[in-house]
Amino acid sequence: MADQQITLFLAPWQKRIMKDFLPKDYLKRLRIDKIDRMIIWNPKRQCLNSYKIAAVGIRWDDWLMYLTDEQMNIVRDKLGLRVPISSINVTAEALKTRMIRFA
Repeated sequence: MADQQITLFLAPWQKRIMKDFLPKDYLKRLRIDKIDRMIIWNPKRQCLNSYKIAAVGIRWDDWLMYLTDEQMNIVRDKLGLRVPISSINVTAEALKTRMIRFA
């Protein structure tokens, strides 16, 4: 499988979600006021269809970034999906391996 990247430009309310759920040490490395996009690397290698929240609930190291209608269409088109997904599961592992990053 060829490497693939999806870039989604963030809405202001999505940046507020980031402030609420990204680990504090990760936030310290970012200049949140300069962040404007989420980059997903090799999205077919992970399950992006994150429509369920685990029984333990949302945590700092495992949370959902809800998508705008436009972002849902971008992901659907890039991945060739029939049905768009409404959120991306952001985990500590995805951030550590840079499968998901904010720039």
